[in-house]
Amino acid sequence: MMNADNPDDFLDLVDQAIFETDDLIACAQYEADSDEDFAGMLPVYRQLRAELEKLHAAVRAGSHAFGAGADLPFLALVRRYRGRVPTSGLLEAINEIQRKGF
Repeated sequence: MMNADNPDDFLDLVDQAIFETDDLIACAQYEADSDEDFAGMLPVYRQLRAELEKLHAAVRAGSHAFGAGADLPFLALVRRYRGRVPTSGLLEAINEIQRKGF
């Protein structure tokens, strides 16, 4: 599901992105000795994780403004490293939903 009709659906997408990002972090840590390029992405993945947590907290608190038209802070990272962030499609969908609103 890459659509959300309300904040709860949106939080489900954010939760999915957090889960996927945690998996990326774990894989990059595991492969650190054999794949330096992948391990080099750890700071990016960790920053994405932190930004997703902030977004999650803001939505849960009711302080996130949907439909404001602005990109989420992590979108610059996603676009910069699109080929290195396997979840870029999900993250773009999350951004688009929050930009346009429900």
